[in-house]
Amino acid sequence: MQEADCDSNLKRGAMLAGCRLMSRLGTGAASEVWLGQLLKTGELFALKHVRRPANQDARMITQVENEHEVASKISHPAFRRSFRLEREREYFRTVAITEVMEFVDGMPLDQARLSRRDCLLAMATAARALDVMHELGYAHADLKPGNLLVEDHADGRRLRIIDLGQACPLGTQKQRIQGTPAFMAPEQVQRGPILRQTDIYNLAATTKALLLGSLERAAMVRDDVGSLVCAGLPMSVAPMLARCLQSSPGARPAHMRLVAQDMEQAARAVSSTQGEGRIQAA
Repeated sequence: MQEADCDSNLKRGAMLAGCRLMSRLGTGAASEVWLGQLLKTGELFALKHVRRPANQDARMITQVENEHEVASKISHPAFRRSFRLEREREYFRTVAITEVMEFVDGMPLDQARLSRRDCLLAMATAARALDVMHELGYAHADLKPGNLLVEDHADGRRLRIIDLGQACPLGTQKQRIQGTPAFMAPEQVQRGPILRQTDIYNLAATTKALLLGSLERAAMVRDDVGSLVCAGLPMSVAPMLARCLQSSPGARPAHMRLVAQDMEQAARAVSSTQGEGRIQAA
C-alpha cells in the first residue's frame, strides 16, 4: 500500500481494538495497517482499519469482512491468521471496521535476495498452501511478490501468504476487474470465473518476475518456452512456467499440488549461488 493515500485520524499511541498503536505499516485509499500492542498481554498484532468514505458504498468494508471470513477457515500455517473484527456503527450503519490479524514480520519476496533455488522452494511452499485453500473452495486472486513474505526464524526462513481481500469462492465472476495488472490472468481481465488455474497463473507470473529479476524485464519476455530460455531461465524451469502461463485456464495444470511438485523438481535441478538461507514451510 502507498504511504500517502489515506487521510487518517489515527495516531501513534492511540487505542484501537484494545491495542496501543505503535507504528503505521502502510496505507491505501481508505485503509491503514498499523502495528499494535495488546495492553493486556503485550502481544503484537497487525490492525487493518478501514473507514467508509462519506456517501460511498461499503465495498472496502465488505472486503475486510471477506478477508476475515476466508482467513478464519484456513488452518495452513503459511497463511496469516485473522482473529477478530471490530465495527464502528452510526445509526445501524457500519462506518469503520478493524481487522485484528497476526503480525507477520517479513520481507516481500522481491526484496529478499533469494537464490533461484530458494525462490522456487518458496513458490512450492506457496503452491501447497494454496492447494489447501482451493480444497476449501476459495481462490486468493491477488498473488504477487508483495503478498508473499519471507520471515526469518532461528531455524530458517519461512514463507507467509497475506492479504486475502480479493479472495473469493471458486467459480466467482466479479462485477469489476480486481487484482494487480502485472500478475492478473486473462480471465480476470475478462471478468470470467475465478478458478484454481487463476491462482496458478498469478503464482507463475510472480515466479517469472522474481526469477528474471524485475517486473519490467519479465514484461518484455513472452511466455513460451523458447523465449523464457533465451531470457536466461534453465530448461528445468521454463516448460513448467510456460504451462502455468497459458492464456486458456484449461491448458494450465489442474491443481496447485501439481505445480508444487514441478517447482520442487525444478529447484532440485537449479544450483544455489546465493547463501541467503533455505525457505522452509511455515
